[in-house]
Amino acid sequence: MRYIIVLAIGICAGYAYGFSDAQHNAKPIVERIVDHVGGKDRERFMNDADRKMNDLQQH
Repeated sequence: MRYIIVLAIGICAGYAYGFSDAQHNAKPIVERIVDHVGGKDRERFMNDADRKMNDLQQH
C-alpha cells in the first residue's frame, strides 16, 4: 500500500511540474535538454551517409 501512495504522489508532482513547465516554455523539456546536451559539437558527429558519399565522390 505504501508503494501505491508514493507512486501516486510522484505522478501528481510530475504532472504539476510538467504543466507549469509547459505554461512557461514553448519547447518541450526533452527538446530543451537535447539542445543543451548537444551543444555546438552536434554537427561534427552527425551520421549522414549521403553527404559522406558525395564528399568522397567529389574528391
